Amino acid sequence: MAYATNSDLTQLLPTVFEHGVTDWTDELAEAESDVKRDIEVEWLKRGFRKGDGNTRFDATLLQDAQWKRATMYKALADYIMPRLSPFREDDSFQLQMKHYKTRFAEEMAAEFGRGIQYDADNDSTIEDSEYFEAHQDRLYR
Repeated sequence: MAYATNSDLTQLLPTVFEHGVTDWTDELAEAESDVKRDIEVEWLKRGFRKGDGNTRFDATLLQDAQWKRATMYKALADYIMPRLSPFREDDSFQLQMKHYKTRFAEEMAAEFGRGIQYDADNDSTIEDSEYFEAHQDRLYR
């Protein structure tokens, strides 16, 4: 299942289809791929481990719903608004790119702060032990 769909996008930004484009599926797929990559990078950087101690990351074990907003913000910032923008002065699409880029960063930080829902045992349920949270053991100056 995809993290976000055209219908989800319409709920977030009702005017997204008023610019002559009738389908943003490819852009949402690109954004989903980017989100998975970003999660994996942070996963490895923060030293998360599956229940068996394995560090190998498997994006299919993530919970799609947790990353829906991040995917939409990424799609809007990096794929949809740039496609719509004429890249001229006073371009509202460029302002929206910046806005959604900020929203994406905030959303990713919030989800990492909350804990990544990761079905480590692949049983289709998320137990309390399957929330992977970042803990900082060392103070950096």
